[in-house]
Order: sequence, then C-alpha cells, then structure tokens
Amino acid sequence: MRTGVLLVVLLCASLGSGQPTAPAGPAERVLTAWLSAFNSGDLAALERFDRAHRPDAPPTSYTQRFRFETGGFTLVRIEKSTATTITALLEERDQRRLSRLDLEVTDEARPIVVSSTLRHAVRTQDLPLAPLTEEHTIEAVTAKLDELLKADRFSGTVLIGHRGRIVFQKAVGLAHRESQEPATLDTKFRHGSVSKTFTAAAVMQLVETGQLSLDDTVGKVMVDYPNQDVARKVTIRHLLSHTGGTGEILVPGQPEFLQHRLTLKTHTDYVAMFGTRAPLFEPGTQYRYSNYGMVLLGAIIERVSGQSYGDYLRTKVFTPAGMLSTGLLPEADEVPHRATGYTRRNDAWVPNTDTLSWSGTAAGGGYSTAGDFFRFATALQSGTLVSNASLKQMITPVLIPGYGLGMHLGGEGAMRHFGNGGGAPGQNAVLRIFPESGYVLVALSNLDPPAASKMIDYIAARLPLATAPPATRSTTIVDDFESGTLAGWTRDRRGEGNWFTYQNGRHAPDPSQSNPFLPFQMPNPPQGTFAAVSDSKGPGSQFMYRDLTLEGPMMLELTLFYSNGIDGLSGYSSRFVSPRTLAINSGPNQQFRVDLLAATAAADSMAEADILATVFETRPDDPARRGPTPIRYDLSPWAGKTIRLRVAAALNQGLMRTGIDNVRLVPVIR
Repeated sequence: MRTGVLLVVLLCASLGSGQPTAPAGPAERVLTAWLSAFNSGDLAALERFDRAHRPDAPPTSYTQRFRFETGGFTLVRIEKSTATTITALLEERDQRRLSRLDLEVTDEARPIVVSSTLRHAVRTQDLPLAPLTEEHTIEAVTAKLDELLKADRFSGTVLIGHRGRIVFQKAVGLAHRESQEPATLDTKFRHGSVSKTFTAAAVMQLVETGQLSLDDTVGKVMVDYPNQDVARKVTIRHLLSHTGGTGEILVPGQPEFLQHRLTLKTHTDYVAMFGTRAPLFEPGTQYRYSNYGMVLLGAIIERVSGQSYGDYLRTKVFTPAGMLSTGLLPEADEVPHRATGYTRRNDAWVPNTDTLSWSGTAAGGGYSTAGDFFRFATALQSGTLVSNASLKQMITPVLIPGYGLGMHLGGEGAMRHFGNGGGAPGQNAVLRIFPESGYVLVALSNLDPPAASKMIDYIAARLPLATAPPATRSTTIVDDFESGTLAGWTRDRRGEGNWFTYQNGRHAPDPSQSNPFLPFQMPNPPQGTFAAVSDSKGPGSQFMYRDLTLEGPMMLELTLFYSNGIDGLSGYSSRFVSPRTLAINSGPNQQFRVDLLAATAAADSMAEADILATVFETRPDDPARRGPTPIRYDLSPWAGKTIRLRVAAALNQGLMRTGIDNVRLVPVIR
C-alpha cells in the first residue's frame, strides 16, 4: 500500500478501543487485513499482506518504519464506501492525530490494491478529544517506554513535571553498551541544540543589566568582526531569532566543521573560520536556522561579560537554577556519569565519537540530566533567571509563528508550549514547557533522532487538557531574626566560632568569640533590627540549619553578606578556597555557602547524595567583601517534601564573618 503523508501539527487524543464495523466487500477485507498486519508490526504479517494484496509493494522495512513513526492506527469511522473503494478516518496511536485513508482495490476473490492515499485530517467538533488523567498518561508512557526499550528504539530518561513537582521520571536502556552500564536518572546525556535556551537566557540577563541591547549590532560589541555587512546590519535580536542570515555550519556542503571539529575549541575559533562570510539575505527579512548565529552570540556573551561562555553559564544560569549536573566540558575530559552516544550504521549501534565537537558551545553540544532541565524550566518561569518581561519577549514570535528569541514555539490554548530540541548522530533531547497547563516535559536519549522527539510527542498527545489552578498560599517568614535569637535553628561547629544574632555592625555579639585584632565591621542588619552572623577568633567551621516543609512550589528568598578577613590598615584579605569539604584540618579551606540538604544529612556533610542543590557559594575570584545581597532560589522541585536549609562558614586561611537575614518562602504561582 503506497502512502503519502502530509505533515500537519494537530492536537489529537485516542478514542475508545472499539472500532466501527466497516461494510462488507473487497475494500473492507483489504482494510481490515492491512490494519491487522500494520498494527502488529510483525514482519511476517506484513509480508503475507503484501504477497496477497500488494505484489508491487516497496520493501517491508519501509512499512515497519512507518509503523514505528505512527504506533499503528485505530479505525475511527468509515466515511464512505463501495465494494471496491473505501474512505476511512484513522487515528495514530502514538500522536493521536487523525488521518484519512482513500483505498481502491480490484473486485475479485483476492483483491489487489489499485491505489491508496493517506493524508492528515482536521479534527472536527463531532470528534472531541477524549480527556485523560495524569494517572492514565503515566501508565501509557510507562508502557511505551517498555515497548521501545524491547525494540531497541529508545535509551535515556523521560521526565514529566507539573507546577513545580516531578510527577514521573524514568531511565531505561544503557548509558554504555560496551560495559552494559544501565542509564539512571543521574546519567548525563548530550543534548545538542537545547542549550540554545541557555544562551537566550544569558543574553536576556545582559540586556536586563544594560550591558546589551537587543538592537545592538554585532559590530557595536565586536568592533573587530571580520565581515562588515554582518557587523553593521545584524543585531542581537536577529541572532536570537535566526533572522540574521549568518548561515549554517553543520549541514552538508559545509565540510569545515567536520574537518576541524577538534581544533574549533572556542567561540573565537569559530568566528575566525566563519566570520568572513556575508549575510545570506537582508537581515530581518527571512527565518533561516543558524547554528553559527548562536555561536556568534556565545562570543558576544564572552566579550560583554569578560567571562568564558561556560563560566558565565555556571555562575549566572546553572548555579542559580540548581543545575549541578550540567556542563560543557570537552569530550577529552573525564565527566562522571556522561553517557556514550550511539548512532545507527549498517544496522548496528556504534559510538558517535567521530561526530562530536571539541566541547559544548552556545549553539549546543553540552550535557545534562532530565532533573537539571526540569530545574532550569522551573527557574526560567519563576523569575530566578530572567524577568517575566524578558521571558515574554523570548516566547513571542518574531518573524514566523514557530520561533521567538532562542525558543521554539507551538500549540494553542492549554497545549501552547515553548522550549527547544536538539538532535545529532547519537544524541537527541527535547525540553518542552506548557505555561497554561503547567506541565514540563523532558526527554534525553543517547540514540539517533527522533528517539527523544517521538517520546515527547507521545507524552504531549496524552497530557490532560485542563488542570486545576494552583492553590493560593501566602509568604512564610522562615526567620527575620527579630526575636533576637536563633530559635528554630540547630547550630553546630568544629573548632572556633559560632553563629549569633546581632544588632550593631560595629559591636561583636559575643566578644569572647571574636578576634580583637580584627575589629567587628559588618553591615547593620539589612532588614529590621536583628540579623544572624558567624564570628570566630580562630580557625573553625560554623553551621546552622533548619528543616523546611514545602507544602507546594516555593521560592526561597534571603539576604546574605560577608567580610573575608579585611584589615582596613594593611588592606590584607584572605583568598577564598572552596574544596569539597567543610573540614578545616584537611588543607586550605575558606568558604561561605548556603545549601539545600536531604532532611537526614549531617550538618557538615558535603556528600553528593546529601546535597540537593547549592543556593550560594563563594569562589576564589569573589570579592573580599559583599554587602547585603538578595538571593532567590526556586524550591519547586521539592514541593511536598521536607528539605534541610544549611548555612555554613569554614575558615582556616584568615578571619571571615558571614551574615544572613530575612529568610522567606514565597509561593510560586504559574
């Protein structure tokens, strides 16, 4: 049966399992036989059908591939028929889209297919979408993953989140086929172009701080850019929306990338190789996907921020969002839990090593976990990374309906969504965010596309179309310290020092625990009358923690500040040192940090299993003094759970005083 499929994006849902009865006749028998063989996916059944009714059929491998793409068909109804012709409305079992099949056969005992045409059909009001529950969706997704795993069609992780909580996540398949190491929820998968979303967030941050404007030209930021037409005409907005005409680097006919993929190590290297090219069209007049345009944005971020692209993302995107398993490190580096990618060659899965770039870039190529992508989606929507106004700009179409600023757009109503997808040999990833219904979908795979894309489409076709609005909750003051005590906190210490409350920034709260040779000089409490401070007269680690029970999606807000051994007379200050320990007897250690821990974790634990996320930590290049700084961190991934908030200072390089105030939980409403 020859099939021609016109691809149309539709919102579809499966109907009941019962199928209407088709009228008797040769066309009915052929349709029934084809549906049975096709839905089975069995090679022998398909071959028997072709021998009986379609002797001029293409290889059955084509039909099997089409079966994989659709998941099979359910007969919805017969629209018209004669003995030798029939028009049937079918529904794809995977994507739940409607298709119309026109079939003509010969009038004989063993009818032969004369012609067949299959095209997508628009769903009408008399065929409404069948509502599904979250529970039914999860059951269907679980069964689909098992089916695809047995068929060796999917290996990776899938996550469904809803309004800040993870409702389903599962890892299947192998992270490394050679060693048979299974994929887990901690496995880091390469995600291709999904990281364009990180780039877009980084650019919007720089716009918000006034370091960039969307209408700045490339030449305004990079006065030495090689091509003057690009420098004068192409803007940041053009680059983000793929309307700058900056061309592609990863398609056939552009062999430079594959030839130099291991020597193109920085964004500057890419600009040196591709930057002389002129725009393919007048900037702003066409949409044409451009990986090079995104690489160019990476170079611009570096030029404006003074940091490498990777360092900027780590400090401004990954850490604030709690993404501890996401990075861009080179392929030559040993990255724990990073999966091997496998591409199909000669009917076998082989490593994709010879296709990989040197490292991740602003266009793609990094690695992450499904959980980290969920945390990114949560932080993006909550205002942690960019303002609501910036996010609105990112998800507003620019030149075509399907693309905004660094974001793919699609769907309508409750199924309106934004996000990104990435695909290359041996890697496929999709992040899709549904702002109206509150769902977030993530799929990561170490197999060729469309492994993850199809999984996301399958889930999206089964999401509940209407969801209850989030309950109204009020802000909770965890501690404003206005009682003048640390009631509710558990304190612990190793060596000298402790945590105290204080009122006056020039008077130590406990002189017996304060070094008189370095006067107590801290900001006055930034909110109200009291704040908390750590103080010490010598080397020590000071901890305080308390457990937070999160009734729903919440944002942690607090104000922190510190003074790292500044001597006003000599100008001396200690350098921050941040080893993966809070002990002061195992090497240099000078750090201030705020962590989210498992509720059973010890006060001084730095075990990977105990640290859920790091809200704040000092780094070697941080300034010696920080005034009161508001910090916001999205706790939505732990909605409904109890977690431990720890504030810790460790010092053995010099005196350090750290402070915290106004700790609050603010509801996240989407």
